[in-house]
Amino acid sequence: MYRIRGFYNRQLCALTSTVGQYKAEGAAARGRDIDPDTVVYPICATYDAAHREEFFSRKFDYIVDCIDLVSCKLDLIQQARLRGIPILSALGTGNKLEPELLRVTDISKTSGCPLARVMRKELRARGIHHLKVVFSPELPHETQQLEAPSPGRRSVPASVAWVPSVAGLMMGGTVVRDIIEDGGLVP
Repeated sequence: MYRIRGFYNRQLCALTSTVGQYKAEGAAARGRDIDPDTVVYPICATYDAAHREEFFSRKFDYIVDCIDLVSCKLDLIQQARLRGIPILSALGTGNKLEPELLRVTDISKTSGCPLARVMRKELRARGIHHLKVVFSPELPHETQQLEAPSPGRRSVPASVAWVPSVAGLMMGGTVVRDIIEDGGLVP
């Protein structure tokens, strides 16, 4: 559960007028501002196994996974599979500078991404061999760590505005195309 603090460089709903709001509420409000007929059910909580039923209390047409924590990401993927919900996962965009290298592919075809390597191993251990992902083969750049992570947590790689943004646009486009190809909504 994250509140908007000042990630103006990364998130469209992060404005001076939304500081202190939950990201989910800010994103939902943005969607409704664009199209008042949009139906959005924001959940102001962090996805994890203990709270999964709250997240799956509604029916989803598609899940877009942008979770940073591997254990939570894995659980969400497993639950989507069990429930027959298509899922697209974002892999590591941190410490990368070249958005033109991003691509949508199966996780089995990824390379150069440390998160992809961990995810492939963990997914195979769970019997999952295929997963649609957005990833970049660009090797992460070394950065200087300015702050120590919280106890028990690893540091999250830094990101620049343009790489995660392009990944998000690619994910949105992929979801729309997949829904159309599956005979869903026609624009």
